[in-house]
Amino acid sequence: RRDAGLGEYRFFADLEGRATAAPLKAAIEGLRTHAVTVRVLGSFPAAG
Repeated sequence: RRDAGLGEYRFFADLEGRATAAPLKAAIEGLRTHAVTVRVLGSFPAAG
């Protein structure tokens, strides 16, 4: 994995909701139209 250089940025988002739910799935697909790489690191049930 290479480090981000000048003009390259990495963002991490912690979101509530299932990655397969329509609104969140649409948001992730929207990100893909603007980003070189979008990776979902996981989707986990809420605690409690």
